[in-house]
Amino acid sequence: MEAVMDQKVPRADIRYVSVSDWITRTGMSRTDTYRKLGDGSLHGKKIGRKTVIDFQAGLTWLASLPDAEIITK
Repeated sequence: MEAVMDQKVPRADIRYVSVSDWITRTGMSRTDTYRKLGDGSLHGKKIGRKTVIDFQAGLTWLASLPDAEIITK
């Protein structure tokens, strides 16, 4: 998977990313990432001991979340 990342593959062509790459790209915490994998919000696959996340499905899930409501004083 790191070889794919090193080649600067366009985002639309990336199918799966490691948990570490997901965290780096989205800013989600490792704990929240595994919680969302556990409750089915994020879709993951196991490759041996490694977990990879369906990147496009994850981005779709993120886009479906409500917008933040920021209140300034």
